Order: sequence, then C-alpha cells, then structure tokens
Amino acid sequence: MRRLGTVLVLVFLEPWPFFQSTFMMVFSTLNLVNLIANRPLLSKMENRTELFNEFCIAIFSHLMTTLINVAIPDSLKEKLGLALIIVCSFNMASNLVLIVFNSIVGTFTDFRDSNAKKKVFKVIKKRDKMRHQLVEKHNLKLEHFQEQQNYVDKIEDVKAWHLERRWLVKNKCDLTELKEEESF
Repeated sequence: MRRLGTVLVLVFLEPWPFFQSTFMMVFSTLNLVNLIANRPLLSKMENRTELFNEFCIAIFSHLMTTLINVAIPDSLKEKLGLALIIVCSFNMASNLVLIVFNSIVGTFTDFRDSNAKKKVFKVIKKRDKMRHQLVEKHNLKLEHFQEQQNYVDKIEDVKAWHLERRWLVKNKCDLTELKEEESF
C-alpha cells in the first residue's frame, strides 16, 4: 500500500516537487515507525536492511525538500547536493555489498546443505535396506518401523511449517483454518 501511495505521489504531484518530497518524508517516517515497532520481516537482517534503506530515503527526502527552497544560497545548495550524492551512493554501495555477500553465503550454504542431505539419504537408504533384510530374515512385521518413519516425517513437517508459522503469528494472521496448523 505504501509503495502504491509513493508511486501515486510521484506521478500525480510531478508539477509540485515540494509536495512530492513532503509526502515522501511523511511516508518514510511512518514506515520507519512501523519497522521499529513491528519488525514485520522474518529475520533481523531483513529488518535492519529495510530500516537502513528507509532511513536513507528519509534523509534523501529531507535534503530534497531543503534543495527545493529557493531562499537558500547556491553554496549551501552545492553542499546539500554533494550530501545527497553521498547518501545515495552509500546506500547503493551498501545494498550491493549486502547482495553480493548474501549470494556468496547462500551459495556456500546450499552446497553444504546439499552434501549433508546426500549423506543423510545414503544413511537412510542403508537403514531401510537393513530393516527390510531383518524383516525378511526373521519374518517380522513392519508396523514398528512404519510408526517410526511416520514420526520422522511429522518432525520434518513441523520443522518446515515452523518458519512460516512464525511469520504468520508475527503478522497476526488467523491460523485456525490452515491444515498445517491442525497437524502442528
């Protein structure tokens, strides 16, 4: 909703740049309050990154409002313009570094996790093969092993649902009608 409001302000108030920057300051301040009070994103890193970006937008809006003022001297406008360039460049560079860092960490984490999963699957296949051999050798029933497998499957379901559930609870969503919540 905030982004829609931002687009509407930037498009329809184009002839009036003072109102554009004033509305941007208001939107940015409201979003900063929301980010600080509610922390709506899943991880601390996402919340901090969004907070940093919103803070840079607020500074940018204040500088633009000041630059629009015709009463300030040109030397101050040059310094404010330089400050504006520095804030924007710092924001872009920080976001670029963050994206590269997250990409590298994500690649290594995915590689490590895939290797760990391969090892786990080998162990599980070996265990199942041994169970079947034991059952065939001693004419046992598979009920006990099937109960254990169902238990392991339920644990995996709970692990997967837990992260999504945390986000939904944090955003005060109703979970009563979800099938995952019933089994949780």
